[in-house]
Amino acid sequence: MIRWRSFLPLLWAALATSPPLVRAGLLPVSDRRVNYSRFERVEVSVEASCVHAMLQDVSGLMWICTDKGLYNYDGYRAVACHARNDLTRVQTHCAAVIGERIWTGTDRGVLVYDIRRDRYVADSLLAGQTVRSILHAGGAVWMGCSQGVWRYDPKCDRLDRVRVERGHEEQGVYSLHADRTGLYAGMFDGLYRYDEAAEAFVRLGPAQTHSLFVYAICPDPLRGCLYLGTQQGLWRYEPGTGLFRSEGGLRHAVINDVAVDRDGVVVLGSDAGLILYDGRTMRTLTHDARSDASLSHDDIESLRVDRAGNVWIGTHDGISLARYGQTGEKIALSEFTGSGYGMTITAMMQDSRGALWCGGPSGVLHVAEEGTSCLHHIRSERHPLPHNCVHSFYEDGAGEVWAATDGGALRYDRPAGRFVAYPVETDRYNAEWCYTLAEDGRGRIWIGTFSAGIFLCDRARLLREGVGRPERNLAGEIRNGSVFRMLRDARGCIWALYYDKGLDRIDPEGAVEHYDLARYIGTQVIPTDMALDDAGFLWAGFLGGVLRIDTRTGEALRLDFPEGRDSEVLAVGCSPEAAWITTTDGRVWCVDRRRLAVEPVPVPLCQYPSVCYERTGDCMLLGCVDGVLRIPLPFADPSAPPCRPILTSLSVDGRPWAPVDGGGEPLSIRYAERIDLPHDRNDLELRFASMNFGPRGSEKYAYRLDPADGDWSPVAPDANGVSLLNVAPGNYRLEVCMTDRSGHPVPGTVRALRITVRPPLYRSAGAVALYLCLAAGAAVAQ
Repeated sequence: MIRWRSFLPLLWAALATSPPLVRAGLLPVSDRRVNYSRFERVEVSVEASCVHAMLQDVSGLMWICTDKGLYNYDGYRAVACHARNDLTRVQTHCAAVIGERIWTGTDRGVLVYDIRRDRYVADSLLAGQTVRSILHAGGAVWMGCSQGVWRYDPKCDRLDRVRVERGHEEQGVYSLHADRTGLYAGMFDGLYRYDEAAEAFVRLGPAQTHSLFVYAICPDPLRGCLYLGTQQGLWRYEPGTGLFRSEGGLRHAVINDVAVDRDGVVVLGSDAGLILYDGRTMRTLTHDARSDASLSHDDIESLRVDRAGNVWIGTHDGISLARYGQTGEKIALSEFTGSGYGMTITAMMQDSRGALWCGGPSGVLHVAEEGTSCLHHIRSERHPLPHNCVHSFYEDGAGEVWAATDGGALRYDRPAGRFVAYPVETDRYNAEWCYTLAEDGRGRIWIGTFSAGIFLCDRARLLREGVGRPERNLAGEIRNGSVFRMLRDARGCIWALYYDKGLDRIDPEGAVEHYDLARYIGTQVIPTDMALDDAGFLWAGFLGGVLRIDTRTGEALRLDFPEGRDSEVLAVGCSPEAAWITTTDGRVWCVDRRRLAVEPVPVPLCQYPSVCYERTGDCMLLGCVDGVLRIPLPFADPSAPPCRPILTSLSVDGRPWAPVDGGGEPLSIRYAERIDLPHDRNDLELRFASMNFGPRGSEKYAYRLDPADGDWSPVAPDANGVSLLNVAPGNYRLEVCMTDRSGHPVPGTVRALRITVRPPLYRSAGAVALYLCLAAGAAVAQ
């Protein structure tokens, strides 16, 4: 057995209150919203691997300083702010947003980028120096470089060197910070504060702090101090008392940057991983080669908490993003197994003991009630399976767990810790391709197969003899030999769902009733999965919706999905309050059982082929590739409030197009209110983003082109653009907005762009006027 090291108690008791990887020493899960158990990779550029700094402008756009220049990122793609051979493609260490410009500190001094016009301005400051920190404070721009501190006054265009106390004028400056307690500079030999009376920086602290190389300064309003990232770990400075002290026992760690997240956790970017500090204990997270959801690199250069609370981690291999307030958290399969064994979890069940069973095409994962886990597969010597492909699990009335596999029906022998196969066959059929299992009230096991119908076997005899002698084989009575799912209702009837042939209800005597699905969903679609709730309602998912069937009366209610109606249902499951449905387009739908309202669940777009309610922790589990998505109940939508989308790019006839302002100067599409195009440049592609940086597919948009479109058209999930092809000459108004869960436009989120496509010369107003004059002249001449 494999001890599940990350979850010392039973997963489903402990996980109900704590997520993996971040239990010890951190805030309780109910109070924590930043998910450090799973990081998302943000691609910047293959060549720009090292991220030195990140910042966010007033529109929400992220700006990224790399070893190959400045980039911006809108949540979908990163765009370089330089040409490939441009002199601005230089190592950029820091940046500050000042008005509509970004001041960047580089190896070639300070370069200024005009956000409004998307270009660098001609002039630069401190050419030839390496500038590692920039701060806008008191109406001036302060710049820390390799040879001290400089101050630029934009009002009078004056650049001055700032004095540092005698003997320290040539010190390199790596960080600058200003708050109500003063203006601070982190240097090679400690922390300095600007003395306005002396007009100079003065070193703070006792002698033992004078050897600190201060890389970063971060205020913590909750604790009323400044945290210092140094080459001797984390230090804390209290401006009110002047007290310095080392924190967390990290004297030999290099802390390159420090941030405080929305949960109050102090986040440290070190040269050996990400460190989380709650004021009492430290926990280090590092890159794991087995998981693409781990940190991209252990050497961390920069940190940034955006306006939505997400934590951005700049490393020597791009950016890792820890999201704030996700609906669910991904638990990697490796957390169970401690290995790189892979599995797509297509079947899940929690048994009456509290143990979890996960199956798929690669075997079975069993997480026992005492917190141990075990893999069963065809190559295992201790826990072998006759076949790796597992379709479903079932627990009988005696608490025995069964697995339906391509190797037949298997029962878990608890004392032996392995599965036992029970061959079942008649003269004509066998139950090798077993897909589903059930038990009736007469002590019989029902075995549904893919090609041989349903076998009814006496359970006691089957266990005693080890070989099935079926009492009956329902192959001729049912619709189809390919049985996908069987469920038993409160009256003892078995509901059987088939591949491509619909649904049957089979009474305890074996009489088969073909259920009339066409009455509710027509003849073109059939259910692809189903689940039974504790109130006796059967939920059958079909293409574009779900059917709720009252098993007592046979009456049904059709509920359509608000969108994505061309997507097949992958899995259906039930919690005490709702039915949960996953679809092939990566969506998850939740149907409130009382209100019968169908709502999307904001989770990452992914195919989830299995659904399971975990009652111990009151959460839903969605199986996926190499892991499980866990959603605590009741789930709350963590999405940032809808906001007006920002236009981020415009292409005309497949090429980037820059609008111009009233003076003919280039203008970023983010600031454009209108564009003017010739008649032969009329294929447009526009991209936009909310800048909330939510999970892919969680933010939905709609658009319309007035007067060509009367209604709003939804933008496809995981898309952030529209294409307008062959737009006829005329005046238009393109509107883009965010939509709610039901697909309706959210008021106050409309972004409009006026588009004019000029007619060809022969159709212009002047040409028409000339034609009229010529026609009039011809008429007079006659």
